[in-house]
Amino acid sequence: MTIEAIRTPDERFRLLPGLPYAPNYIDDLAGYEGLRMAYLDDGPSDATTLFLCLHGCSLSAGCGPPDPSRLGGTFRGL
Repeated sequence: MTIEAIRTPDERFRLLPGLPYAPNYIDDLAGYEGLRMAYLDDGPSDATTLFLCLHGCSLSAGCGPPDPSRLGGTFRGL
């Protein structure tokens, strides 16, 4: 079963102020065909510490994006 959804075009996100990150998406989740989830991945891929940062307020609600760079250069934020 395919879930019908309306997707905001990618070009709408390209010039958002304060969002200097490249987009990453997961789009192969079983049971969620046709949908994708965006995530930020910042910091060195060989970092010894990884932080999973979750937020409950969407960018479209004016809360602003999470900022993994605030963790410092030795950590990786997802």
